[in-house]
Amino acid sequence: MVDDISQTIEDFISVGGVWLVTQSMDDATFEQNIRIVEQVEDEELDCVVKTTRGWHPWEVVKGNLSGQSLDALHDQGAIMIEEYEDMVVAVGECGIDLHYEDASKTLQTQQAVLAEHGRLAMGYSLPLVVHSRDAFVETMDVLMDFPDLTVYMHCRGYGPEEIEEFLKRCPRGYIGFCGNITYPKADDLRASLQVVPMDRLVLETDAPYLAPQAVRGEKNRPALIGYTYDFVAAELDIEVDILKRQVTENFYRLYSL
Repeated sequence: MVDDISQTIEDFISVGGVWLVTQSMDDATFEQNIRIVEQVEDEELDCVVKTTRGWHPWEVVKGNLSGQSLDALHDQGAIMIEEYEDMVVAVGECGIDLHYEDASKTLQTQQAVLAEHGRLAMGYSLPLVVHSRDAFVETMDVLMDFPDLTVYMHCRGYGPEEIEEFLKRCPRGYIGFCGNITYPKADDLRASLQVVPMDRLVLETDAPYLAPQAVRGEKNRPALIGYTYDFVAAELDIEVDILKRQVTENFYRLYSL
C-alpha cells in the first residue's frame, strides 16, 4: 500500500477528502502506517493522515500475544505513542473476536489484552478503537470498567438492541458503518443505523475490504466512501451534505482533532 499511497490519497482528495486515520492491527501494520504518514507529509499532499497503535484480537487467536506478554504490550504501546505522539490519535484496533472456530479458547486472554488497551488509552487520554465480532457481551464485560473512555465501535456488527446497550454503557461511544451497509442482505445493519444518534455516527471504508455495493468486488479505498454517504443519507432521509458535515464534526470530536 505504501507504493501506491500517493495515488490513493490524490484520489481521496479529488472527491473532497481532507483527513484519514489508518488503523494498526499489529507491529507490522503500525510500522507501515507510520511510513504512510511520513510519505504524505514528505510529498506535501493536501490531506492529513494519522494512525492508531494497537493489536487486533486475531493476534491473540493466532498465538502471537499471550497473557504473559501484557506488560510488554503496554510498555511497547506506550513507547510508540510517545515516540510518534504527533501521528498517533487512538489506541487500537483491538477487541474480541469469537467468530472463528476455537477462538473461544482464547477468550480470557483476548479480554485481558483488550483491558490492557483500555488502560493504555486512559493513560494517554486517547480514544479506543474496538473490533468486536460475535462477542458483544464479552466485549462489554471489559468496556464497563472504562465508563469515561471514548470508545469507537468500528465496523459495527450488532443489532439495534446491542447498539443501544453499548451507547448506554459507553456514553462517549461512537458507532462506525462501512460499505457493507449497502449490501442487499444487510437489513440488520440498516436497522442498527436507525438507532444511532446523529452525533455518534461515523462512516468509514475498512479498506481494502467491504467496498460499497455499486463497486462490490473492487479493492476498497477511501475515494469510494461517497457511495456509502449517498446510501446512508437516503436511509436517514437527510441531505448528503448535512450528513457529511455531521460525520465530519463527529470525526473531529472522536479523535480530538
